[in-house]
Amino acid sequence: MTHLRLLPFILLLAIPGLARSQDAPVPGDGPRDVRLGLYVMDITEISDLDNTFRAELDFENQWHDPARAWTPINGETDPRTFLNERALEEVAKGWGPNLGVVNTSGDLPWTHLQLKIYSDGRAVLRGRINGLFRSYLDFHRFPFDSQALVLNVESNIWDTRELDLAPNPDRTGISSEVYLAEWNVTGIETSVSVYENGRRGVIRDRLRVEIGIERKSRFYVLKIIAPLVAIVFITSVVFWMRGEDLGRRAGISSTGMLTVIAYQFIVSAFLPRVAYLTVMDKIVLLTFLFISVTMLMNILASSGPFLASGRGERLDRVARLVYPVSYVAGLALLAIRAL
Repeated sequence: MTHLRLLPFILLLAIPGLARSQDAPVPGDGPRDVRLGLYVMDITEISDLDNTFRAELDFENQWHDPARAWTPINGETDPRTFLNERALEEVAKGWGPNLGVVNTSGDLPWTHLQLKIYSDGRAVLRGRINGLFRSYLDFHRFPFDSQALVLNVESNIWDTRELDLAPNPDRTGISSEVYLAEWNVTGIETSVSVYENGRRGVIRDRLRVEIGIERKSRFYVLKIIAPLVAIVFITSVVFWMRGEDLGRRAGISSTGMLTVIAYQFIVSAFLPRVAYLTVMDKIVLLTFLFISVTMLMNILASSGPFLASGRGERLDRVARLVYPVSYVAGLALLAIRAL
């Protein structure tokens, strides 16, 4: 029952098992080196709408505590190994870095917890966590965007005077078996920054892990952008119709307009309500603008003065070439700026 009472307290520490006793000594001879390795086992979900991702992580935390040193007797195995709840209890008996993932969303369930304490006082804590994390996503270049899924780790207690946090490159990486239907994983990077905590004067180390991902844009190109291009070329048939057929010409343009509006609703369902225009938004707006131009051209070509002078027919002949070329040039410009 004592073990069960410990669990709610431990879960509040974000990375379970890194708790310490309230009476644990504060280092007095400079900051203690703490090395953290985070290995990404899997990424099971990325939500564009919520700016969150769910990942399964293996962590390995290493530090040195002279107070934990011990002398092997009677052939005792070095190191001493503790598992699961026994590991939690043993960590709480001495100094611990008390690290936590600060951008987590909810509890972090843990498994496979293992603590090894070597005779010289070195401590190595390993385990696995599976949780939901928040990470800001930038959609300016959607659907040709690349993102960084971020994990921010820091101590809940110690500042830079007591703890020197650094990544362990030998224990940091990402599994080659991670598969995401909509994304390609491009790599993982770590960095450490010093920042001032919300409480004035408290300066702490923060380890930042960035998982690089790149969106597979083929779905959007084939299912949305290509149909929009086809709609623009279909509406250009109005320039091959006689100026007197205003009703038929207007009908084609109106149908194209309504179709583009429908696609706008489809695109908006993929993303949160951001206050800026994405590349996809610009493509939809460009398509909307060009179809609006056909409406204006229909009215001009069908007006009395243009029909009587023959200028309406000349206007249609010019538009047959200028209209599609200008649209393709606009798409190319957007693509170049995005890529």
